[in-house]
Amino acid sequence: MTESGTMAHYVVSPQFTDLLVDGDDALVLTRQQLVRVGPIAAVLVAQCAEPTPLDDLAATCRDLFGEPPGGGLAGRVGEQLADLVAAGVLVETDLQGEAS
Repeated sequence: MTESGTMAHYVVSPQFTDLLVDGDDALVLTRQQLVRVGPIAAVLVAQCAEPTPLDDLAATCRDLFGEPPGGGLAGRVGEQLADLVAAGVLVETDLQGEAS
């Protein structure tokens, strides 16, 4: 949830330039840095060309990678999203696409 109480969506940062994927390795190029990411983070970046809610991103990861042992996929996806936001690759937005 964003501060306004709407469901958070994630979208690539204005700094995002490109995503390069080679097997399980992926690189995210921004205007300021090159970030090496794993396969799940690469899928998340690829899915966030438009604002996308956590539930949709978790469903995509579940379809591609399955549910982790012990469950908790949405939490793990949320952790990956937080890392991508902290790295400046993604931004969290509300439904109107405004950064929160």
